[in-house]
This record gives sequence, C-alpha cells and structure tokens, in this order.
Amino acid sequence: SRGDEKLLTEADFIRALDWLIEAESTIPNIFKSMQSGGDSQVLRDAWHYCFEYNARSGEGIPKEKILTFLSNRVPSEKVERILSLMESTKILRPEITAKGTSYRAAESPNTIT
Repeated sequence: SRGDEKLLTEADFIRALDWLIEAESTIPNIFKSMQSGGDSQVLRDAWHYCFEYNARSGEGIPKEKILTFLSNRVPSEKVERILSLMESTKILRPEITAKGTSYRAAESPNTIT
C-alpha cells in the first residue's frame, strides 16, 4: 500500500496494465482446459485418435501428430506430461523407427479412469 493518497499515477497505471495483460495471457489456456472436459477425457480422445490412425494406416502414429493433437486440447505445459502418462499406463506403446518415435494404441483404453 502506498498510504492514504487517492491519486493514480502513471506508474500505478502501468503496473495495473501489466497485471491485466498477464492475467489475459492465461485465458486461452483456461478455455482450452474447459473445452477438453478434463485430463481423462483428453486421454480417451487421444487414445481414440491414435487407435483410428493405427487401424487406417497399419503403422504407428508419429509422435509429432500426437503432440499436435494434444496441443490443440490442453495447455502447452501439459502436453508432454499427458503423453508420458499415456506411455507409463500402456495406453500407448512407443516404437522407435528410422523415422523417429511412433506409437501404437492399446487395444482398449480400459486403463483410463
């Protein structure tokens, strides 16, 4: 607090504007999280996306495609964490190829709660 003074200075305005810009920068992530319906729904959607890709192509889905899919549904800081979770719970099985890492979806997403 600056005391009892009721005068708004340029420094006060700039500080308030900085706070507003910082707060507004998080809004897209908030809407993205609301739209996705939570992590378990994102896990199910990602499994389905990978499963369909595997079935259509007969190949593993490239890691880049999964990262793009996830980045359109969750905040960027959650993308790698969700992919790691899908690997550790065996929802996705990584395959290392000459082209890079690709994934095969489990036959069923039953491990998703």
